[in-house]
Amino acid sequence: MQNLPHTASTDLLDQVADLIAEDQPHRAYTDETWTTLGHFEAFSVEMPQSYLGYRYRLRVLFDGQRGSLPTVDVLRFIAMTVDDGRTLRQHLTKKYGSFDEPGFGDGQPDKAYVDEATELLAKVESWERWKHGVDTITAQSETLSHLENMIALLLVSDIPDASEVHDYFMTEIFKRLDEAGVSTTRAFITNALLQTLLDDRAHDPGRAVQKIRDQFRDLREGRYEFLRRYEDSLTRRKFELEEERIDFEVLPPGTDLEEHARREHRRTAPNSGPRLAPEKLQVLKDLEQHFGPDRCQRLRGIPSRNNLAGPFDSNINGSYLVLVIRHIDRNGRHVGDDAIAISPLAGQATFYVRHDAVDHSWKEIFSYPKRDATAMGARRLLLKGGTGWDPATALRERLIALAQCSPHRFREGTPIPVPGAHKYTVT
Repeated sequence: MQNLPHTASTDLLDQVADLIAEDQPHRAYTDETWTTLGHFEAFSVEMPQSYLGYRYRLRVLFDGQRGSLPTVDVLRFIAMTVDDGRTLRQHLTKKYGSFDEPGFGDGQPDKAYVDEATELLAKVESWERWKHGVDTITAQSETLSHLENMIALLLVSDIPDASEVHDYFMTEIFKRLDEAGVSTTRAFITNALLQTLLDDRAHDPGRAVQKIRDQFRDLREGRYEFLRRYEDSLTRRKFELEEERIDFEVLPPGTDLEEHARREHRRTAPNSGPRLAPEKLQVLKDLEQHFGPDRCQRLRGIPSRNNLAGPFDSNINGSYLVLVIRHIDRNGRHVGDDAIAISPLAGQATFYVRHDAVDHSWKEIFSYPKRDATAMGARRLLLKGGTGWDPATALRERLIALAQCSPHRFREGTPIPVPGAHKYTVT
C-alpha cells in the first residue's frame, strides 16, 4: 500500500477498498487499487496536493453533507470526481486542443488561460450592465464553469509566475462580480482551495506541472474508469436502486431553458452521450402557454443528497424538467396538481401524471424508477409522430389530448390523430 499522510484514515481506505473488492473481485486489495484511490486524497484532512484531490474536495464541500461521509458516499464522490475530470478534459481538448500535453502553447503558454479568463470577464461586464435583470443563479453557474476551465489550464501550463497571473485576473473578476450583485461564495471557495497547489508549483514548477499532467493523462487513458460505475451504484444489494428518490427544485423565473439544458448537457453527458433535442423544450414552452403561465411552474430534477441517482434510463433523473399545472375549482380552491416531465435529451421518454387519474401525488410517482412510475399511473410518451406529423408537434398534441380526456381514458385510452385536423383524441 502507498504511504499516506499521517492524518489519513487508513480504516476508511480499507472500507472503500473492501467495497470495490466485493463488487470487482479481480481488484481485491491490489497495489494498483490502493495507489489509484490515493490520488483522490479522500482519506486525509490535509489540503489537497493534486488536481484530483482538489476536485474531490470541492465535490464534498459543495454537494456532501456536513460531518464524516459514509463509506459508500466517499466512493460515490470519488466516482463523480472521475466523471468531472473526464468531462472537463474532453471539453477543454475540444475547445483548445491538447492543453495537457508538454509543449502546448509554446511561445505563448498562457494564451488558452488568458482567453478563458477574458471570456469570463466579458460576461461579468455584461452582467454589470444589466445588473437588475441578471439571472444570478445562471451567473454563478457560468462563473464556476469558466473558473474550473481556467484552473485546469493554469495548472498544466508552463505559465511563468502562474500564481501572480491568476491573482491578477481573480482580483478583477471578484471585484466585478460584487459590482454586478452576483454571489462570489462558491467561486471564492473554489479559488481558495487552489492555493496549496499554487504554492507547490512555486516551490517546484516542473514537478508540480508534471504531476497534474500525469493525472490528466490517466483520465485520458482510462486508469480511473473502473471507479466511474460507483457514481450510480455498487450493486443493487448495496444501494437498493428500487428505493432511490429524486428531489425537485423550482427553476428561477426567466431561466433560458435552452441555455440551462446545454450547460447541464455539457456537464453530465460526454461527447459519446445522448444528443440534446431542443425541440422537446419547445414542447414544454408550448404547453405552458396552452395551460396558462399563471397556472404553471417549471422545476428541474435533482438527485437527493440522501440517495443515489439511478442509471441513465432507470429514473426520472436530473436531466428532466417538470412542468407543474395547478388546478383550481369553481370556488377558487386548489384541488390538485398535474405534472409533465420532459427531458431535453434524445431517447428519453416524456411522463405525464394527472392528479385526478392516479392515487399518489406527481412528486411521489416521479420519485420512483420509470417502470414503477408508469405502473403507478404516469403516461409514458415518446418523441414520434405518424405520417405528416412533426414528432415534437405530435408529442405536444398527444399531451394536450390526454389533458382533456376523462380520467378513465387517461389511464386506459390511446391517443390517435383526428382525421383532417392537426390534433389528437384519446379513445
